[in-house]
Amino acid sequence: MLGCTTLGGEPCSASLDEDPLSAPIPLSPLSSVPPSPSVSASIPTLELDEPISPLSSVPPSPTLSGTTLSADAESFVSKKEAQIRELMKRWEGKRDARRRAKRLFKREKALEDAAPHKCATKEASHKHRRACKPMPTELATRDLPVASTGWVGLRDKKHNYSLYSAQSLVDELGFCLLEWNGRTTIPITDSANSVVTVLLGQLGDPTWRDAVDDATEAMSKASLEPCFQGQASDNRRGPFPAAAIGISYGGGQTKVQRVLCLLIQNKGIRQFAGFAAAGLAMYAPKTYDYYDETMQALLKHHPSLCQNFSNSPWASMTFNVSPQTICFPHLDSGNLPWGWCAVTALGTFDPDRGGHIVLWDLGLVIRFPPGATVLIPSAVMRHSNTLLQEGETRYSFTQYSAGGLFRWVENSFASDATRNLEASRKLAMKAAREAVRATRWQKGLGMFSKAKDFWPQETK
Repeated sequence: MLGCTTLGGEPCSASLDEDPLSAPIPLSPLSSVPPSPSVSASIPTLELDEPISPLSSVPPSPTLSGTTLSADAESFVSKKEAQIRELMKRWEGKRDARRRAKRLFKREKALEDAAPHKCATKEASHKHRRACKPMPTELATRDLPVASTGWVGLRDKKHNYSLYSAQSLVDELGFCLLEWNGRTTIPITDSANSVVTVLLGQLGDPTWRDAVDDATEAMSKASLEPCFQGQASDNRRGPFPAAAIGISYGGGQTKVQRVLCLLIQNKGIRQFAGFAAAGLAMYAPKTYDYYDETMQALLKHHPSLCQNFSNSPWASMTFNVSPQTICFPHLDSGNLPWGWCAVTALGTFDPDRGGHIVLWDLGLVIRFPPGATVLIPSAVMRHSNTLLQEGETRYSFTQYSAGGLFRWVENSFASDATRNLEASRKLAMKAAREAVRATRWQKGLGMFSKAKDFWPQETK
């Protein structure tokens, strides 16, 4: 069963009053109206030099041929003309304000809706990748824990509920400390020269710091909401409350939806989401296309579903809203094994002393400052965070897609149980399904980009 959390539209706040020309004009008491002028033998005709436009200024009041209005009548007409001009001025001002609001809304919507692979041209992508230097490792990605179906990772058999400092991991467990500045992009390759992880960094934008502060403030306010209290004991990833929003395969959450909807409308968080999606498109274009095609198929077949962000292909996201978000070593085994999860750090902490991201399969402790984003295959690569200093705050949020969603679309919008039951009646169909299942993980590995395609000079 598919679950979804939908977010309503954002209507323009500007409104348009009624046409002032159709509004009734208050009249003075009848006693103040002068008697009507006498009319000669024939009824005079109304003669206008120019047609009156509803948006133009009110023309002088026409006069009756052969008659003259009294001073009181002229004063009365002039007063009403002034009232109409004032109403017109106010109406035109609100009309212009509404137009400006529409233009602003359209510009912001266009920026949000622009897909990363359209915003980032091939030339810009090549330029960005050429400026990076890949970091080779001996990781054998093909040997990481994956379920026999190939759609999800394997669950941890042994849970490690320990929290570590960066120094203890280096001194006691022999990890390597990577002093990442959080800005420069560092792709990490495995033993097969596939790009399996990317330290994406931050966007080179002077407003990025404002986005970090804005998102941090939003997460801080969310952490005070009653719906997040008492959730820490239920989170297997660490002693902190967390909540997910988006499209998932399974049951949805309803208790904290109002707070989550406010978070995904935050301008800073939307910037981070689009930046991470651009990184996925740039360093794993095949995976990005697979995510995007699957999402579009889901939305077409299930029109009631809604994406968190129109510029991001991930189906779901989780907000970790504790003032000190520190994860235990864990796997997010329900995600697509060869897919990437985007992790963004927020808060106010000293990244030299704590808050590092630890990639256990690589033996790396990586400096991870606020505002930085990393892309990792979280279903098969064990990860955690290091301890913070007392009084520091750290929040984070992740974007990901459950492997069950891809399986649902692959099965033509049906469960494995349904398709396996159908296949059990036809030997040829059963054999074909078994053959696809056996090679799914291997085909998934083929979606990782090769270092030689991006940096041929580094792989000679």
